[in-house]
Amino acid sequence: MVMANAAPASGAEVERALRGDATLDELRRLAAWRMADPSHERIARETERVIRLAWQFRTRDPAAPPSAAAIIARGLLSTQTGLRGRHDR
Repeated sequence: MVMANAAPASGAEVERALRGDATLDELRRLAAWRMADPSHERIARETERVIRLAWQFRTRDPAAPPSAAAIIARGLLSTQTGLRGRHDR
């Protein structure tokens, strides 16, 4: 069933579908949106292309900067214990 007034798909929905993490309901909504208008299909394909390009540039480097949560936790630990990390010298 094609829904003429299907809600636009978000990049997050398209990414979940590409990863295989979308629910059946999300996949149905995405398919209905894509089928509702030829321009939607073009938008979805372009979004998929951009997402795939972004995936190529995600860092998997173990030397990548730590997350904000890790930095905060390290700071809390050093103030509570008086221990300093290699970056605190």
